[in-house]
Amino acid sequence: MGIEDETESQGTTLLFAGTAFDGFTLGNGYAVEFFSPGFLQCDGAIPLSCGDSISSGTPSPPPPGLDARRYCTADEYAASDRVFTLDLDRPLDIDAAISGFGARRLDLFLLGSCDQDDCLAGGADTLHYAAIHAGTYTLVVDGLDPADEGPFDISVTCTDP
Repeated sequence: MGIEDETESQGTTLLFAGTAFDGFTLGNGYAVEFFSPGFLQCDGAIPLSCGDSISSGTPSPPPPGLDARRYCTADEYAASDRVFTLDLDRPLDIDAAISGFGARRLDLFLLGSCDQDDCLAGGADTLHYAAIHAGTYTLVVDGLDPADEGPFDISVTCTDP
């Protein structure tokens, strides 16, 4: 278990140089970064269709066990999120936007699944994705801080590529 080469014999020696008592020393240019996984909750996602424009909002207070999440940016999103699904029956260009949230910092993300690490586009109040394949996608609206939670409007437009 862990990092191995194709023969499953080298372990971390491919990345790390040298050993220390009860540990290892990182080679020059290597770093280890740990992220606490933010568990995106897709149960109860609101279905959207091309052409929809609806009012919604981030839930408050946040669900129990909410962790900060990262999507397509280096920013950590610690507010409650609102999750939507978008089903496409053919390849389309997607344009989505959020509005009506004033000075609060909300961002919109397009995910290839219900997994924050499967981020395709986003990190602002609008997003565009060209020639996306048919399938089910996840749209997430999230804020940087709990103070950013609240109502917003979301719209989705789809056009043939």
